[in-house]
Amino acid sequence: MTLLINTIPCGEIVFTLTLVSKLPHSMSTQVLKNSLHELIDQISDDTILEAVYTLLAKQKVAQTDFWERLTPLQRADIEAGIADLEAGRKKSINEVLKKYQ
Repeated sequence: MTLLINTIPCGEIVFTLTLVSKLPHSMSTQVLKNSLHELIDQISDDTILEAVYTLLAKQKVAQTDFWERLTPLQRADIEAGIADLEAGRKKSINEVLKKYQ
């Protein structure tokens, strides 16, 4: 199985990382992490290390709950909108569209 993971710009070079699954399905998460650490420790090319770092950093951001990435003002606006809806302060889409027609 081949899985395209990401295209990463790194300086003037663009890396397209493709993973080919050749690992046993029984490999534990801890064993996999240790193997990754060992492989990374053997890399001396800064460009490759930067590309791997960028890939892993993007993955971490993707796993973060979107609420945590919002500013306090954005959170407050969303909460105010929810409060308006719960209090019955809302308009139908037709009412909103009339304003702009």
